[in-house]
Amino acid sequence: MNDDETYQTWVENNLVIAIPTYGRPTTILKHTLSLFTDRFKSKIIIYLQDNEKPNNVSEYEKLHNDHGYKLAMLPVLEGYGIGMKRNQIKKIHKKQHLLMIDDDIRAIVDMSNIKMSPENIENMIIENFIKCREHSCKLWGINPYSNSFYFKSEPTTTLKFICGGFCGHLPGTPLYSYVNCLEDYYNTLAHFRRDGGVYRDNRYGLKTTLFTNKGGLQLMGEDRLRDEEINADVIVKEFGEKMVRKHIKKRGVDLRLNHHYKNPPTLHFQNENCL
Repeated sequence: MNDDETYQTWVENNLVIAIPTYGRPTTILKHTLSLFTDRFKSKIIIYLQDNEKPNNVSEYEKLHNDHGYKLAMLPVLEGYGIGMKRNQIKKIHKKQHLLMIDDDIRAIVDMSNIKMSPENIENMIIENFIKCREHSCKLWGINPYSNSFYFKSEPTTTLKFICGGFCGHLPGTPLYSYVNCLEDYYNTLAHFRRDGGVYRDNRYGLKTTLFTNKGGLQLMGEDRLRDEEINADVIVKEFGEKMVRKHIKKRGVDLRLNHHYKNPPTLHFQNENCL
């Protein structure tokens, strides 16, 4: 057995698929969990927060009782949202290969906009952990949308794209987000600053129910726009305009990453525990 085969086996044996969720038990069963076969079923943990509505909790419990999926409960923290919830999950699984995915994914599509089979999705996950390691990165992802305009046959390790709703974290010291809205931007920028790159497999993208499916951990409407403004200011201040610039658009805030940016050779970055 060569080194690649050994590492592939370690990834699969050491993999956790975490799905943080709120108020979407039906969507998870119908769509998100259908991304995987029984091969990966035992690796999935559905993370609830302890203020979930009792009726929803009972529906989630059916996923465990009827289908065997693992459930775990996380405490609600002050200022709680998706960013803080993912921080807790990263801390719990910092010694494992962690795949963190959103709870509103309907499908993963390839460059021809063809829905991928669960078997191919699972093989893609293992492959991307391997490729991420080969490129000396600690974070990988795929396109957060299904618009084929952004699809490319070659991967990127620059700041050209973010790693969002379907991303893998290699074992090691985790980086935590200090924002809830725009957490995917913060996460990508923090990893790039520390590791010198983030690995993006641009051949695949997500079809989601964003803005159309009731539930989820993100704020909506005016509350979301307000928090995006505040969090965008935090991100620009934290990483500087050489890495990211803020633009206002009709439907919220647009952060544009500078994919020409390179870390100074003497830069050392420590992300302290913000839980």
